[in-house]
Amino acid sequence: MTIAVDFDSVIREYSDKRQTGPITDPPVGGALDGLRALMDSEAVFILTSNDVERVTRWLVDHGFVAVADMAIKRGDRFWNRKGVLLVTNWKLPARAYLDDRAVTFTSWPKALRDLKDGGR
Repeated sequence: MTIAVDFDSVIREYSDKRQTGPITDPPVGGALDGLRALMDSEAVFILTSNDVERVTRWLVDHGFVAVADMAIKRGDRFWNRKGVLLVTNWKLPARAYLDDRAVTFTSWPKALRDLKDGGR
């Protein structure tokens, strides 16, 4: 199975919102160990709106084996490789998405209520 993990505010702190230059924010507390634990049993990809090359470099600098999404063919829109993080801005199939801004969908009335209430 595959798990998708958002990058900003889930893996790294998100105070530096620049989209150019190196990513300077530190990891979120527990993120690196948590990511490694996920990778022990699941294929994991990082979903980001950030530049995939910059995110890939940040992850490699923090001890991960990571590849930018250009490493997969455009027709192969899935990720099932354990031990290697794919960094992409494509929403690929996954068993679950870990994201700080997610709203869980169970029904449209509940989703609309949750969105109106700010996800609370």
